[in-house]
Amino acid sequence: MSTHREREGSQNRVEANIHLLGELVAEKNRDSKEKIKMIEDLKILSAPDDALIKLAMLRMDTQQLVDTLPAKQEIIADIIRRYAIETEIDENFLRQMLIIADRHLKTPEEERDEEFLRQEQEVVTNVINSLNDRRARERLTRENEQKHEVEISGGRVFNFFVSQDGESVRMDLPIITDPNKTRVAIGPEAVVEILGAKLTFEDYDRIAETLLSFKGGVGRVIRAYAFAVETWADLSSQGFDASETRDSRRLRSYAIRKTFNGEDPKIGPFVDIPLNSIFTYVTKRYPLIALKNPPQPFSE
Repeated sequence: MSTHREREGSQNRVEANIHLLGELVAEKNRDSKEKIKMIEDLKILSAPDDALIKLAMLRMDTQQLVDTLPAKQEIIADIIRRYAIETEIDENFLRQMLIIADRHLKTPEEERDEEFLRQEQEVVTNVINSLNDRRARERLTRENEQKHEVEISGGRVFNFFVSQDGESVRMDLPIITDPNKTRVAIGPEAVVEILGAKLTFEDYDRIAETLLSFKGGVGRVIRAYAFAVETWADLSSQGFDASETRDSRRLRSYAIRKTFNGEDPKIGPFVDIPLNSIFTYVTKRYPLIALKNPPQPFSE
C-alpha cells in the first residue's frame, strides 16, 4: 500500500511533466512560427509551379500546427494525468504525442468507441515504454561517465562528462538565461546574458588544458584539431599558403562538433566554447596570428 508521501511525490512528478509539456509546446510554437517566417522570406520569384505548391503546402501545414497546438497541449496534458506519466518527458515524447492528439481532434467525442480507446492505450503504452527506455539508458550512461570540472572566472564551474567508452562528451554549464527557452540577441554580449560574463583567455586556457587531457576517442578528436590548428598556424605565421591546412582545421572542427553532439541545434552554439578554447590556446604562441581579444560564443 502506498503512503500519502509516495502518492504526493507521484502526483508532483506528473504535474512537473505538465509544466515541462508547456515549455516544450512553447518551444515548438516558437520554432514553427520562425519556420513560417523563413518560408515567407524566401520570396521565390522563379520556380517550378510544383515547387511553389509544395512550399505553400508546407507553410499551410506549419500554420495549422501553430493553430492547433493549444488544443493538442490540453489533450496531451490529459493523457499525462490519466496515465500518471512520471518519467520526465522529452521532445521525442511530444512529437509522438502530437500524432495522438491530432487523432483526437479529428475524431468527435461521440465517435471515440472502445476500439478508439484500445488503440490509444496501445500507442500511449508504447510511447511511455520508449520514454522509459531512453531515460534508463541515459541514467546508465551518466552513472558511468567521467566528470571533469573546470573553474573559470567569476567562480563559475564548467563540467565536462566523458562517456565510459570515451567516444562522446557532454557539457554542463551554469546557464543564466537558456537561449532555447528565452530569445537572446546574437552578438558579443550574448555570452553575458547566457553565462553571466564573458570568457577570458585564462578561462580558455583552463578549458583547453582539461579537454586535451581526455582519453579515448574524444581526446583523439580534440588533439587532432589542436594539431591541425598548430600546423595551420606554423605555415601561416611564416607567410606560406596554408589553404590546405586551413581546410584540414575546419574538417577537424566539424569532428569536434559531432563529438560534442553539436548537430543538435540546442547544443550547437555552446560547442563554440571548446573550439574557441583549443584555437586560442594553440595560437597564442604565434604573435602574428594570436587574437587580441578572446572570441565569445553565441556571437556572429
